[in-house]
Amino acid sequence: MGAAYFAAKDAANTQGGGPVVLAVITDMLKESRLEPDEDSQGRDWCESIRVMGTLSYRGTIPPEAISLAYVHRDRKWVEP
Repeated sequence: MGAAYFAAKDAANTQGGGPVVLAVITDMLKESRLEPDEDSQGRDWCESIRVMGTLSYRGTIPPEAISLAYVHRDRKWVEP
């Protein structure tokens, strides 16, 4: 979760607004579109998950697969 928290805070600082972390139901994604995170230097998405805990998805994630997981309030991450 560290990478997600960092990215959320960085985006909020750059773009404005409050940082949030979203959850994605991965069973609703096409496995053929999963790729390694560009920073992981992994050969495939499985290695990227193992090394960094992150991956990328090439395509549009269905809105019904996305939910709000955490918000940053009072200097800590909490569930909404």
